[in-house]
Amino acid sequence: MIRVNVTRKSCVYTLCATRPCHRGTCVAQSPSKFTCHCPEGYRGRHCETTLAIYREDVGLSFSSLFAICICFMALLVW
Repeated sequence: MIRVNVTRKSCVYTLCATRPCHRGTCVAQSPSKFTCHCPEGYRGRHCETTLAIYREDVGLSFSSLFAICICFMALLVW
């Protein structure tokens, strides 16, 4: 955080310097207060909670399709 004085600029240490936001962006409100702006899929004061239902793509992965095919073939053979 940069504090502007009439005669010069000075740097002020904030809590954001300790990088408290695990996956998000730290925004200093004062030297002793901050907020974390979390990216999509994360929540919490420090962006520490991953949302279990969050998926960027909605399709099945190759490994999921492969497992489904194996189960289907096992049922046919049985």
